[in-house]
Amino acid sequence: NKLTIASTMSLVTVMPIYFVIANNLGNHRLSFRKLCYALFILQIASVLCISVAWPYTIGDVSVVIHSVCFVSSIGGHMMSMVIVPWVTSINSKLCVPILTGVHLSPLASAIVGMIQQPGNEQPMFGPSMYFTVFWLFFIMSLLAFVYVDVMYLKQIERVLQKQAQKTHELEMAARTERFASSSCPALHTHVLPTFTVPVWWRQILGYTVMVTYIGVVTWVFVRSTVPYAMKHASTEQQGDNTQMEQYAIELSYIAVPFGSVLAIFLVVQRWKYFVALMTVYSVFAAIFLIIAFDDKSGFWVFSNSDKFVVLLVFLMRCIDGYVVPLILENVARLYPNKAHAMNQWIMVTANIGGFTGVWL
Repeated sequence: NKLTIASTMSLVTVMPIYFVIANNLGNHRLSFRKLCYALFILQIASVLCISVAWPYTIGDVSVVIHSVCFVSSIGGHMMSMVIVPWVTSINSKLCVPILTGVHLSPLASAIVGMIQQPGNEQPMFGPSMYFTVFWLFFIMSLLAFVYVDVMYLKQIERVLQKQAQKTHELEMAARTERFASSSCPALHTHVLPTFTVPVWWRQILGYTVMVTYIGVVTWVFVRSTVPYAMKHASTEQQGDNTQMEQYAIELSYIAVPFGSVLAIFLVVQRWKYFVALMTVYSVFAAIFLIIAFDDKSGFWVFSNSDKFVVLLVFLMRCIDGYVVPLILENVARLYPNKAHAMNQWIMVTANIGGFTGVWL
């Protein structure tokens, strides 16, 4: 739909521009702290705008809602592909807590929605109040970030910028020497590095495949087929069983942060454990998709079969929330000098995979 288009367009418009600029800044390295403040301001302004102007339409289309959806997706993509990899480069142990906070945000929106009860004839409050509540969430997040920034990040970033500057100078010198005999050395030196596959890509290939696989299965297959799976696991009297479908969606918002919290206390680092978790995830996903596409046999209609589908969704999303933060943390632990670039590569690949799957 139009909102999906608005939310995905930032991935193919704003994000490529960002990476081109960020990778060609030279010695003037990007301040991720300032980028965080800019994203906070952008999100707060968007929420204030939509809380006031959401009813105004042009040709039955709310330009404000679609614009805010686009802006919000910029914040989400920046968070996953830029901020989280940067945080892992500071300390690998910070990855799980920050992603736990990220995963709590859809849960917060679901809770506010349940309190609002938008499907009722007389909801507890209207859209303006709904969006205003999220303005308060952003303010609290901003205050928390200001505290962390003043206490820790400001000094840490200075050190990281000096290290990045030295690394960049060495890389540029090596590229200049490598392409000195080229017919167009300036092109090779300043443009091609932006699009060059890193030499270390094989070291994180397995982790990249895992994160991309989870994203594609979750957002392309599972999320779009929940109504079908629920219908095929329900009796004729239950019909489409939209009530249990909503339970599956709402509980998935709980499952992801639950998995992330579990990752704080139960840490896995060995490759074989990640493979085992992905195997379990694949089994759950295969059963779920079989139910979703089996509309004739009636095999999946049994006592509490609809609750079984809800449980499958919960378990898959729980593994999602558990595995992805630990993969990023493990990469940062194994390759501390390349943590930022490697985790950014993983998240960019996963987002492109999800985007491609949605459109195909």
